[in-house]
Amino acid sequence: MNFLLYFVLRRFFVKLTVDDDHIRLVKGLLFRREYAVPMSAVISAEQRRTPLLRLFSGRRVTVSTLSGSISFYLGRGEELLLLKKSSGNEFRPDMPSVLLGAFSETRAFSGVLVFSAALSRIGSIFGSEYYDRIIAAINKTAGDISDLLDALQIAVPRLTTGLVVFVSAAWLFSFVKNILKLLHFTVCRSKNNVHICHGIITLYEQVVVPDNLPVAVVRDTALTMLMRSAPLYFRKMMILPPLKAEVRSIAMSELFGISDKRERTVVPPKKALFGHIAVPLGWAAADILLLTMSHLTGSGVMLRSLMWTGIAVCAWFCVLYGAYFFRTGMHSGGDTCFMAARRGSALYSVFYLRSTEEYRFVAVNPFQRLSGMCDITIVLRGRTKLRLKNMYRNDINVPL
Repeated sequence: MNFLLYFVLRRFFVKLTVDDDHIRLVKGLLFRREYAVPMSAVISAEQRRTPLLRLFSGRRVTVSTLSGSISFYLGRGEELLLLKKSSGNEFRPDMPSVLLGAFSETRAFSGVLVFSAALSRIGSIFGSEYYDRIIAAINKTAGDISDLLDALQIAVPRLTTGLVVFVSAAWLFSFVKNILKLLHFTVCRSKNNVHICHGIITLYEQVVVPDNLPVAVVRDTALTMLMRSAPLYFRKMMILPPLKAEVRSIAMSELFGISDKRERTVVPPKKALFGHIAVPLGWAAADILLLTMSHLTGSGVMLRSLMWTGIAVCAWFCVLYGAYFFRTGMHSGGDTCFMAARRGSALYSVFYLRSTEEYRFVAVNPFQRLSGMCDITIVLRGRTKLRLKNMYRNDINVPL
């Protein structure tokens, strides 16, 4: 549909004007909308070329600012100076870094959505026969695994096995898709911009203007901590696949002008560890209680298997959150600040300049009042929020 809109309707309903100072976009037939984006407000731009768009020399461009983004298409002979790549030192990560980056980018839930959309598209393009074959293969795999578990006297419902197989297939599909997306990854700094290129089927060209928003994010998971390599992001855009801390610090200094030098450090006290693992610990206690009751009442093996699985998952998250706890804290060095805090099942480390901090606020719950601790939230330019829990109030009052 986007392809049709570009090659048929844009000539009549869309007008694009690009100069050195502004991007002006006018579109609509009955209700006209006009966008004027100053070049000085642009923080990133992305150019995406699918195989079909490359066939007709077209490309989809998305220009982002702190307030939002606009998207439009460019055809043959149309250029956006911001996306023009100039000479500069290129950095090409090796294949293991690309694979680890694709693994860290793959999420089970988003993989299910992408896989379901792909199955629907396969059915609409090639017919329902191909769709039925894929579903039948998933059901057959789930049935074989259920038979194997029954032979091993492991009670797992067939519905659960089928769901696990479907989610695993979706995750694998999304993982392969991310590998194809991150292949041929190159990044270079030219003048005031950072250029990132990657992809072999759909080609991605991204430009970041770090001077307008000098904020870099490192996302750590259990695997990246084990490999001691983590990817570098700029507002959900991967700038570098997982690299060792030493190499990443050099790249961050060259690309963003942000130093990893730490002169002052504030970390949560060790007694705050319980607060960081309280949620999975509480779920584990509930599972243990239900498991005890099931033994006393003589419940089925299936329910007890589910309880044991829940206890194992909760124990894993307790260990993971504990490892994150010893990496959390606030650091400063010169004009650079650094904050590491857990969000969800990942540890986010944010490097930023003092000039990007807009405000901070402190929250204290009734339990923290007795120990002199608090939760601090720092809000950066661009609506980026960082929250660190269970810090000493006296340490926070001293400016970083």
